[in-house]
Amino acid sequence: MEPVQERFEELLRLLDENPEFLEALQDRIVDEKAILRAFQKRAETREAIRRQILHDELLQLPELVRQLVEAQQRNAAQQQENSRLIRQLIESQQRHEAILQEHTRQLQEHSRLLQQLIESQRQHEAILQEHSRLLQQLIESQQRHEAILQEHARQLRDLTAQVQRVVAVQEQMARDLHDFKEWRKGFEGLRRGAELEKEVRQRARIIFAGGRGGHPESPFVSRLLKNWLRTLNGDDPILEAEADPSAADLIWAKGNKVIVVEVSVKVDRDDVDRAFARANTLRGAGIDAVPVVIGDRWTSDKVRTRAEMRGVEWYVGKTLSEGFIALRRIPDDGEDDEGE
Repeated sequence: MEPVQERFEELLRLLDENPEFLEALQDRIVDEKAILRAFQKRAETREAIRRQILHDELLQLPELVRQLVEAQQRNAAQQQENSRLIRQLIESQQRHEAILQEHTRQLQEHSRLLQQLIESQRQHEAILQEHSRLLQQLIESQQRHEAILQEHARQLRDLTAQVQRVVAVQEQMARDLHDFKEWRKGFEGLRRGAELEKEVRQRARIIFAGGRGGHPESPFVSRLLKNWLRTLNGDDPILEAEADPSAADLIWAKGNKVIVVEVSVKVDRDDVDRAFARANTLRGAGIDAVPVVIGDRWTSDKVRTRAEMRGVEWYVGKTLSEGFIALRRIPDDGEDDEGE
């Protein structure tokens, strides 16, 4: 087999060196069917012929085509990916452009607002400057006002002191006026009381419907009292003023009764008690003495009730007690020449 192989190879070499032999040989022995049978019988022959007929570049063409197809597919896929990315990029660009437009609009709005703010700030600065000027004027005015207020405060203190002095004088005048009124009231009371006592003494015979007597200092009454009081505890007994008949306003005798009278414009409890005590003193000397109060009015209903409880008769405000009426009914003995 080796010599055949060698001869075949030599033949191939000769054919390679002499292309015209190859062409003549092909015309004589090679037809389509023979070539197909040769290709079908031996794979290595097919490979050798293929290599002889096709160069390495052509043999590599399917691989290259495959690689080219694969590359083309990869390129297509890459192109699709690139297209997708480009679309995304375009969309992103569009979004970015929209965002940029919005940012541009906002920036323009911000610029406008900033301009307004700057203008407003300028206005505010002008206003603040004006306020500062007005505040300075106000401070200066306040200082002047404080000085004026201090002067007014001093004047007010002086005026307050003067007012206090005037008030003190007015209060003193009011007290003096009140004292004067009280004094006048007391004086009027005393005057009215003196007038009432004088009136009672002058009209005693009419008031008691007869009888005799007078003021305890009158000679007639004074002698009677001296004789009556001597029988108590010896000569000239010393009695308390409240119980001393000689201090009564009127001593009046009618029948066998001795009336001890207290006269007052306003009959109070003390008047009732004095009339009772002074009449009681004479009772102690064995005299049938009757206490009586005479006046314009009672100070209270309680005083009248006290008079009733103590047996003190009265002629007050045109009103007579039953006992006073009984005194008036005692027959008059007509002995009035020694009375006051």
